[in-house]
Amino acid sequence: MSVPDGGIEGIVRRIVREEVERVYAASLARPAVEERKLLYSVTDIAAVTGMSAQYVRNDIRNGHLAATQPSGSKYLIDREAASQYASWLRAGRP
Repeated sequence: MSVPDGGIEGIVRRIVREEVERVYAASLARPAVEERKLLYSVTDIAAVTGMSAQYVRNDIRNGHLAATQPSGSKYLIDREAASQYASWLRAGRP
C-alpha cells in the first residue's frame, strides 16, 4: 500500500484540520445566546458554547464569566455576560 506525499503525518494533519474547520463552522451557525432570555443557567451556557457544565463553572470561579448566585447554589448569568463569554471562547480564550 502506498502512502501519499506527506506520509501518515500529512494525512493526520488534514483530518484534524478538516475536523477543526467543521466544528468552527458549526459554532458560527448557532447563535451565541438566545435573545429572548434575560438570565441563563450554567447548563444553558454549556449547551450553547459546546463546553461542559463543569468547564463553565470553573470559568465562573476563575473570573472569566460573570455570574450571580441569588439562591446560594445555582449560578445565573445575564445575557450580556453570556454573549461576551461566547465571544471570548470563539476568540480562543486570549
